[in-house]
Amino acid sequence: MEKADFDKRIKEGVTLDSWYDEECGRSFTSVVNPTIDYEGLELKEQVALYIYSWSKIGYVIFKKAIVKEFNISKYMVAKIVKLLGDSIGLMTAIDDHTGLLMGRGYTFNKF
Repeated sequence: MEKADFDKRIKEGVTLDSWYDEECGRSFTSVVNPTIDYEGLELKEQVALYIYSWSKIGYVIFKKAIVKEFNISKYMVAKIVKLLGDSIGLMTAIDDHTGLLMGRGYTFNKF
């Protein structure tokens, strides 16, 4: 699939609102998952499209979120990412407010 095909299938992108409350010293985040048309796609293309939708706003998506979205095992996620090859990469996620490491997540590299 091409970039234009991916963009057409994303009906509504990820909505992310994040703020830091100085009084209590905590970060809060409100996330609305993307609305995507998966019709006619194989599972690996669906996963790639989901990762791409998050990469468009500059965020990595964690394995746990993919498992929850598609109701598949962590093993299956790893297998799909391996099948997708260089188009999906691992990136370290760092909290914007604290600078602490949050873990590793997937990002979309190229078509």
